[in-house]
Amino acid sequence: MAEEAAARGDDLPRFELRHRMALALEWGKVSIAAMAEELELSRYTISNYLHGRTRPSRAVLRVWAMRCGVPFDWLLTGVDPPDSTGYATVLRLPRAA
Repeated sequence: MAEEAAARGDDLPRFELRHRMALALEWGKVSIAAMAEELELSRYTISNYLHGRTRPSRAVLRVWAMRCGVPFDWLLTGVDPPDSTGYATVLRLPRAA
């Protein structure tokens, strides 16, 4: 039974906003300190976002996405943005230099 649920994806962990925020930092090679400075927030506040203790505002998420080089919609929802054909694609962005 557990194997069937796993095959359907029922037992798989979900990527939450906090996970996507951490992944975006890694992707964009942005440190917590640099993001805190960019947003004019404390590193403690950034840590709270990354641990899911508090939820950032949409304005913070927009800056986060721009600074890390990831789509805002992906950061907010976890859904890959549609390509020019209207279909969602696997997120493949060029790596930050």
